[in-house]
Amino acid sequence: MERRSLACPLPVQFRSEGEKRAFVGYGSVFFNGTPETEYRIWDDYIERIMPGTFDRAIRESQDVRGLFNHDSNFILGRSTAGTLTLSIDAKGLRYEMPFDEKDPDHVKVASKMERGDVSGSSFSFVPTSWVYRVEDEITYCEITDCDLYDVGPVTFPAYEGATSGMRALRRELAEASRQEALAWRESQGKDLDQFLLERRRDLVQQKGLLSKI
Repeated sequence: MERRSLACPLPVQFRSEGEKRAFVGYGSVFFNGTPETEYRIWDDYIERIMPGTFDRAIRESQDVRGLFNHDSNFILGRSTAGTLTLSIDAKGLRYEMPFDEKDPDHVKVASKMERGDVSGSSFSFVPTSWVYRVEDEITYCEITDCDLYDVGPVTFPAYEGATSGMRALRRELAEASRQEALAWRESQGKDLDQFLLERRRDLVQQKGLLSKI
């Protein structure tokens, strides 16, 4: 499971138009050629979410949750229940969840957003297809497809809200990916796409954390 944040928080708003109120935001933005739309994971490793990355997830109607702070106990909506709507535009992955005044979680989050305490968004995903590029000693990983798990407002638009076990696993996965990318850079002839995916899944299984992902 991977989570991403940009240099500036992805915006989320609590909109009120007459009697229609909703949580509206962007879980992810597509790379558009500017540094603000790419994720610098290390100084020499940068990840980009490319247009089309979420097309399959939406086409397949994947069961995506709308969570506050990536917390499964703090659910605000769900795509299969019709309480979370996902769409794609030129900017990125947009989500909308209608406000339910009878839901205490909705009331709490709306209040925090109206005060300005919460203003960022994030998303959780597992990459399934990507392309590596090397320019000026920097490796660029361009994500082109993924399985999508959750989107929603966050206090800190990053992955720190995960459990300590997931944080440790995330660091291990990141370092494994980095070493494999460096090996790929040296060989220039080895296709690591499927290998990377299998390696990540193996690490997850070894840590016994599948139930938390």
